[in-house]
Amino acid sequence: MTLSAEASYTDGIEKVEFYEGTTKIGEATTAPYSYIWADAPVGSHSVTAKAYAVGGGTADSSAVTFTVSAPNVRPVVNITSPPDHYLMGVGQTVPIIVEATDPDGEIVSVDFYCGTTKLETVTKPIDGTYSGTFAPLEPGTYVVTAIATDDRGGIMGGQSLQIEVGDAPLEKISSISTLSMITPEQASPAGLTSI
Repeated sequence: MTLSAEASYTDGIEKVEFYEGTTKIGEATTAPYSYIWADAPVGSHSVTAKAYAVGGGTADSSAVTFTVSAPNVRPVVNITSPPDHYLMGVGQTVPIIVEATDPDGEIVSVDFYCGTTKLETVTKPIDGTYSGTFAPLEPGTYVVTAIATDDRGGIMGGQSLQIEVGDAPLEKISSISTLSMITPEQASPAGLTSI
């Protein structure tokens, strides 16, 4: 936090002091008269400046009120579905489900990317999660990421997700044929008997 004041006098200004109430914060002896208040606590403050003229005499400024906010904590982002190294085929679509939270505010948006290409931006969660869509047009290996932005401009990306895309759509197994058990006796060659 930088405190600044303008002061002038015919014979010159000796120094300018900065106060919060009656507590001196710091001073400046050369123009431009400014002081870096490095440890300004979080909260509301009312600060005044007192100028000292060369040869005597002082002048006080009116109070300036401002608020020091806590540093922004960036969002937390986690891709929950699909799993990493997910397999799919060209022509198929998979939803990318993301959980995003902000410890000290709200999530404004979640951007979905494939490599450096933005797929879409989602601003409203559904059932507490943000959902994007991935629909590849070519086979290959793709890296999908999600980046969340909070209400104070903080940005954070989650872990990347690798998706393997084949030439043709993957088909689900609809049924499994009945399996039969073969005993050692059934497997013995004809004409041989067990000892």
